[in-house]
Amino acid sequence: MVRMAPPRPFVLLHHVLPDSEHWDLCLDQGRVLATWQLLQSPTTLASSPNARPVPARRIPDHRRLYLDYEGPVSGNRGHVVRIDRGTYTLLDQQPRRWTVHLNGSVLIGSYEIAAADDSDAWMVYRTQPA
Repeated sequence: MVRMAPPRPFVLLHHVLPDSEHWDLCLDQGRVLATWQLLQSPTTLASSPNARPVPARRIPDHRRLYLDYEGPVSGNRGHVVRIDRGTYTLLDQQPRRWTVHLNGSVLIGSYEIAAADDSDAWMVYRTQPA
């Protein structure tokens, strides 16, 4: 169980590559951004109370510069556009499950980011609206 921490920044980036796209949900952890690659737009979670969970996978932590960055990604890995930003409160953190309250302009409310099984597959669920 995690003690209620003060709000920290988060950002949701739309990462467009030459042959695909995904969304990066980045949560500030101080020195780095804990990051999940979402395979579908998570905005459906915010707009529909009965939305299906969004499939995701945990990817390596990102640099904090992505909190404010929009533009090309090095190594010809496409470009990123910020879709949402705001603050989050960490409600609970387990090795394979994070529960957060997001307070952005699009993503607002409580969300669970949980590993689906023993693989690198995760799911993002909205647990409570704002």
